[in-house]
Order: sequence, then C-alpha cells, then structure tokens
Amino acid sequence: MEAAGSVWISRLACSHFRSYAQLDVTLPEGPVAFVGSNGAGKTNLLEAISLFAPGRGLRGAAAADVASRDAAGALLNPAGTWAVSASVETPLGTRQLGVGLDAQGGKRVLRLDGKNKNGATAFAEILPLLWLTPDDDALWRGPAQDRRRFFDQLVAAYDPGHVSNALAYSQVMRQQIG
Repeated sequence: MEAAGSVWISRLACSHFRSYAQLDVTLPEGPVAFVGSNGAGKTNLLEAISLFAPGRGLRGAAAADVASRDAAGALLNPAGTWAVSASVETPLGTRQLGVGLDAQGGKRVLRLDGKNKNGATAFAEILPLLWLTPDDDALWRGPAQDRRRFFDQLVAAYDPGHVSNALAYSQVMRQQIG
C-alpha cells in the first residue's frame, strides 16, 4: 500500500490512441482543465487516464477499438496496437504505469515500473480513480444494486482490499439465498 499523501499524474503519453497518433504532455500537481473545441480530444485524454482503473475505461470500449484511425476509419498503425503511459508522483516516488494492446494476442497489457502485471486492480493502490459522467445519471434513478456497485467502486478507489471483501460478501449472500 502506498503511503498517504498527494498523488498525481505528472506526465501522460499516448501512442496510436484514439485521436492521438503521438502525445506527450506534462501535467502540474493540482487541478487540471482540458479546454478545446468539440472533437479536439479532451474526452480521449480522460479515457486514456481511465484505462488505469479496473474495467474497460470511461467509454467501456474494447481494447482493439481505441487504436487511432484516419477519417476513413483505417488504422494509423498497421499493427493496430496502441499504448498509454503515465508517470505518477506518489509520496514514495515516481511510478511508471502503462497500458496497451499486445500485437500478438490482441489483449490488453498492463505494466508497472517496467514489469507486466495481471489483474484489474494492478494500479489501484498507486492511482485511485473513479469517475462520474452525465451518462451515469441513471445511477440515481435506477436499481439500488447499481448504486451499491458504484459505491463499492468508490470505496475500492481508496481501499483496494475492498474488492476482494465485496466479492467474498457476494458469494456468501448467494450461498444463503441458494
């Protein structure tokens, strides 16, 4: 578990990701606003960051679907691969996170400090992420189980061990009902 304190992404780089053939941006500590016209790539930046959280990212896209394409829809990188990397400043020093598409297996690859990692929560202890978008407004009007799932994700962003606790709880509840 990382020590308590300020955590932020100090550098974000994208290669063949969505609208970015190449991008390398340095970010300051503190709030950051992405400003630009429609279609400038603001949401693509947020989606790139969201890929460091468990799941399929902000838009829920399959790994093969985020590779950059030209206006006609052709892949800009013939291999169809893409990568997003981040330098994350933590109280214990800088950590390097990476996510991308493996050319051979066509699967999402996670890397932490240069080493391959497995599991949806590979980065959870380093970079806790959670987002709400306007599309999530149904969360408040929909079934209670959707709200419970959201709050489980919220807690997991601050306590990665909560994921295994929630899974164990669900198994016990299914056994009692069944």
